[in-house]
Amino acid sequence: MTERMDARFQKEVTQALESAGLITDCDLEVSVEEGFVQIEGTVPTRERGEVLMKTLRTVKGIQGVELEVHVLHGEDALSLEESFGNEDQSASEARNLIENNAELREIGDTPQ
Repeated sequence: MTERMDARFQKEVTQALESAGLITDCDLEVSVEEGFVQIEGTVPTRERGEVLMKTLRTVKGIQGVELEVHVLHGEDALSLEESFGNEDQSASEARNLIENNAELREIGDTPQ
């Protein structure tokens, strides 16, 4: 994974969290390293924590998630460490090649 891809994943994760309304009512810190997303912070209820986990699973391309989130209303804490095996090595290599080559990106952006 490149820093550029990590930055892209950071943006995509943040946008997904915003779309799910998780940025406004949760206190979350998001970081991405080598395609793995780390999230720490608090959520108001356990239900919002479950929405957070479901939302993270929708972001394509990330390698896994490490989540350490505390629930404000209750004694619970949500912890999750999950690796995503939804992309094989050749697909990952192809995606990396396309992202790092402007000419291939243009081909990939062309409607077929």
